[in-house]
Amino acid sequence: MVKMTFAALLVLVFTFGVWTEAQAQNGDEWEDRRGAARFGELDWLIGEWQGYGVFAEGRNQIHKSYGYEVGGMFLVERTLDMFPTETPSTDYEIHQDFMVVYRDTLGGGLRAKTFFIEAFVASSELTVAEGGDVFVIESTRIENGSPEMRTRYTIRRQGPDDFTGTFELAFDGGEFTVFEELTLRRIY
Repeated sequence: MVKMTFAALLVLVFTFGVWTEAQAQNGDEWEDRRGAARFGELDWLIGEWQGYGVFAEGRNQIHKSYGYEVGGMFLVERTLDMFPTETPSTDYEIHQDFMVVYRDTLGGGLRAKTFFIEAFVASSELTVAEGGDVFVIESTRIENGSPEMRTRYTIRRQGPDDFTGTFELAFDGGEFTVFEELTLRRIY
């Protein structure tokens, strides 16, 4: 038993060493290649984006980043929204969320889970249109929200370094209403 445990430990150490050496030689290149193969139509999003959102009650500043994680198996969006105060100040109200996009290998298609700072967790289907220039993330289930609450987030590519987005909400089985219109530009 001790010999088998020791042998298993040696295999793990060797495998980890090979993996870390491959990663050191290739950087994150292997992860990006694998992610691009799984999410090719969304690959244009990879990088960092900056812009603003327009609400009925004002504007905010937005920073988004998109990258592949866990060996390129997942596409992750991280969002930081900053809402300025009415008067000049260094204080901002902060909103954060992150979304994990994955390919449903059994059911087919793309799915997403979005985790919001307000503790909502949205399970969604992702539909790609116009060769990847438009995609819609529409919730199928929301945890910690009011009954029949739904979200829809539509992204439209405007050029190689620009996109717009529309975030919509629906409550209690009602129709979607626009909550925020976003305009973002690639910064990296």
